[in-house]
Amino acid sequence: VYFEPIPREKYPGLIRKIHNELLRSARYVGSFFCRSKVTAKGVFTAEELAKYDGGGDSIGLYLAVLGRVYDVSKGAEHYRPGGGYSQFAGRDASRAYITGEFTEEGLTDDLSGLSDENLLSFSQWVDFYEKDYTFVGKLAGRYYTNDGQPTDELRGVWAAIERAKQKEYLAHEKSKIFPPCNSEWTPQKGSSVWCSKASGGVERSWAGVPRQYFERDTGSVRCVCVRTTGPPSNHPHGASHKNRGDLDDPNLREYPGCPPTSDTCKVPDTQ
Repeated sequence: VYFEPIPREKYPGLIRKIHNELLRSARYVGSFFCRSKVTAKGVFTAEELAKYDGGGDSIGLYLAVLGRVYDVSKGAEHYRPGGGYSQFAGRDASRAYITGEFTEEGLTDDLSGLSDENLLSFSQWVDFYEKDYTFVGKLAGRYYTNDGQPTDELRGVWAAIERAKQKEYLAHEKSKIFPPCNSEWTPQKGSSVWCSKASGGVERSWAGVPRQYFERDTGSVRCVCVRTTGPPSNHPHGASHKNRGDLDDPNLREYPGCPPTSDTCKVPDTQ
């Protein structure tokens, strides 16, 4: 009996389905003899994912981001060999999205040592793949167990992202209380700062006066506009107050030589 080979180029979906079923069967047979733990359905091993790198012998075009596997076939021009993102295909190279290091050492899923802010930026890539590409499974290893359950390391990454979001939110809220000053430098006049009702890109009903704001956690100094009337922002409903707005905040300093009520200050050359 002669069985004619199924032409791969004519039935790519069928070939892929047959291959996946054979691969799944082989995993279970191999686990029986080798006594290795089998990954659950929908969970890839690194070796299996590597077969989806878009090369000549690959059976598809997948990549993983933070342990989640996506089918990126619709963006094949970017991810197949020769494309700008081909290094990401068939693996989880999450760290490279942040560092831009495309060496074998840099193409890793290890995110340790990166700042919370870096991880928050990286989460935009996670959102991108989740929105634009089809999720097909999980990668067993650093971020998911063989059963597809999240690991402590994955929970740690998301905790760091949430910390960065909270910090970003607080910074945004602080900018409403202490908006950045406008600034200017000219050879004739040197540096100056001033406040308006839209300085720092923050629209408001008051202009304020320039003050130096000392960031306690970083030690940095920046110019902010400070509201001069009404209750302080940290006690907005206080029955009794000095009607000085936020002028008495302990992190504020006046600019040397600048009248306290002026909306414009010259910044000394030493600043």
